[in-house]
Amino acid sequence: MLEPALTIDESPSAEDIALVAQGMRRHALSQIDGDESPPIACFVRENGVIVGGVVSRIVQRRMFVDLLWVDETRRNRGLGSALLQSMERVARDRGCRDILLETLSISAARLYSVAGFRLTAQVPDYIAGFDKHVLLKSLA
Repeated sequence: MLEPALTIDESPSAEDIALVAQGMRRHALSQIDGDESPPIACFVRENGVIVGGVVSRIVQRRMFVDLLWVDETRRNRGLGSALLQSMERVARDRGCRDILLETLSISAARLYSVAGFRLTAQVPDYIAGFDKHVLLKSLA
């Protein structure tokens, strides 16, 4: 039997990364006896082109916001707030107790605070010059 081969790949394929992510999620979910929803998304489209969106998932009554983006030329128009509100409705409809999200942007963290999220953790210099903000909103 051949020994496993350890290799460094400086340009890993999206498929290989997805395989590792799926394995990690399967293992984590088995540890908490949990289940994960498929991705849930809401998009803002202009002339059929996505100009903003939010992608979330649910694990054990907690919604995790994985991605939230609004095209730079369309910011400050309430689209981000509308996207968050849409996910909050989905979370409530599916019986979630809260919503968790993370950001490296201090201005985004402030906006999330205005939307009812509270800062639960901050990692200074997560990436040089950027703190990581972990925010949680209770739906109770």
